[in-house]
Amino acid sequence: MFHLADFGDSPRAFVRSLLDFFRGPFNALKPSLSTQPRVIVRCETSTEVNDVASLLRAAGESVLAIHETFTDRGDDFRRRTVPPPQKRKETFWVHQYKLIEGLDDPSFCLLAIFRPFGNGRSLVQQIGRIVRNPGRSSRQTAHVFAGVGQRQDAYWANYRKYESVYESNPERFDLLGLFDNFVSIQPEFLYFDGNYRARFSIDDHAVHTHFQYPLSTRVYSLRETLSMQQLTEAVQEEWLNSDLLVRNIQKPDSNTRVIAYATLGNSPTLLDHALVQFELGFTVFRRKAKYLFFYDTEGKVPEYLRNRVEPVDPNRLQRLLIGQEARVSQLSLLNTDLGRHSVRRRVIHARSLAETSPNLVDHAHVCSTATGYSNPAPGKLSRR
Repeated sequence: MFHLADFGDSPRAFVRSLLDFFRGPFNALKPSLSTQPRVIVRCETSTEVNDVASLLRAAGESVLAIHETFTDRGDDFRRRTVPPPQKRKETFWVHQYKLIEGLDDPSFCLLAIFRPFGNGRSLVQQIGRIVRNPGRSSRQTAHVFAGVGQRQDAYWANYRKYESVYESNPERFDLLGLFDNFVSIQPEFLYFDGNYRARFSIDDHAVHTHFQYPLSTRVYSLRETLSMQQLTEAVQEEWLNSDLLVRNIQKPDSNTRVIAYATLGNSPTLLDHALVQFELGFTVFRRKAKYLFFYDTEGKVPEYLRNRVEPVDPNRLQRLLIGQEARVSQLSLLNTDLGRHSVRRRVIHARSLAETSPNLVDHAHVCSTATGYSNPAPGKLSRR
């Protein structure tokens, strides 16, 4: 059963609203259990996990916060790995992804969603953790506490309809097979975009040689020794949780990985109906000395990297725009003046911004991104 509340965007307001429901209406609705009913709380980031858990503790509740960036050392309420529920007594278990699968304990009967799931599959998997009823007891209802406008109840309603149709025709909803069928019906050779082309196969053992790589990357400094294998596994797991179909992982050399995937997206013009559209994407990352270079066609960055790397200092990156013919041609500026009448962001263009006149409010802006040209070799001008 879904219970919707209007708690806005604040962790404090969410916790206050959740506790009002948990200590009030839920007492009359909770299933009959031999133990204290427990709650799974879903957040989006490690910061939110920590903030929501801390607020619950401050309100006198017993809490366990679980996230990849935490540690298992000491007696802290924050943990990195999921402990067996039978060995813990906490009522509220706060997480991002860790409790979506593998948690099988009937005492969990309430799901509280601070940040909504971006896809129905993850929501269904999460609800699966609160519907455990090994004794098949009657009138045991699980409950979901969510925000007004999060559309989590709509996801669940559509899933129930999906299941009712799927039971009579299971092959009809095999989207992975649909992607393979879509590829297989395309011509083996065709003339397209001014070139004679062979049909692409995402399962090709040399798939990384078929991509057109943009001259763009994120550059990070490594804080610690980075395992390419662990990073690859973490990216694969997170991408799968984001509904990306990871189909091929290539290793051009020991310091480089290319992950090929397909996205099975819905037409962006539709609200609740479906028209499947396919896109091809890839993630490439390379470790070199104490740097990691990372690029993803969807612009994604895995949570695994958050506390293992840090962006390279802009003062070092600006060396890429140094040279006799180098020039900055575009800047994206953020305004530190947050007044309601102020322009928050602006982009300026010129052949060379160094040759333009300054603006009286330039001192209040910070640079977000810079684009320009440099000459890394005589007679060669490269866009940066």
